[in-house]
Amino acid sequence: MEKHITVGVAGHVDHGKTALVRSLTGIDTDRLKEEKRRGLSIESGIAPLELSSGMQIALVDVPGHTDFLKNTIRGLSSVDMAILVVAADDGVMPQTLEHIQILDFFAARGGFIVLSKADLVDDETLELAELEIRELTEGTFFEGKPVIPFSAIDRRGLDEIRINIEGVAERTAGKDI
Repeated sequence: MEKHITVGVAGHVDHGKTALVRSLTGIDTDRLKEEKRRGLSIESGIAPLELSSGMQIALVDVPGHTDFLKNTIRGLSSVDMAILVVAADDGVMPQTLEHIQILDFFAARGGFIVLSKADLVDDETLELAELEIRELTEGTFFEGKPVIPFSAIDRRGLDEIRINIEGVAERTAGKDI
């Protein structure tokens, strides 16, 4: 029996969720004209990703703006695992916490954290951003999970993200089609 894994890509608006999905899949999940005009996700976008093992997963890029929280909730309602994206130059923001709470409510258990926009900060700021997110995730299912610095510009961290997706997906029950 083939399993199917859905991965929620969550985090505050403009923290790089769509850029991460585009870097992994080559697909821009912002497909609506209004999303292009405003430069932010309004609806959840889905992109397929084939892992090196041959397993197919679905990445669900959810809106990070509070005005579209109902769309975020809908997008995260059936995910098996999650990638929490936090911009290294911005740090933890209100929707970061909301998205963790939504994922917890829907019983997501596997996942990890991506510190995006790593190219915009120095090493000390990157370290402080990691400490901040580790503190926030204490007591959540993200506690103790990897925190991976990533840049959509210079692609640092992309291989490590792929490896972590594969590892977590292998340990995730998923759904029977």
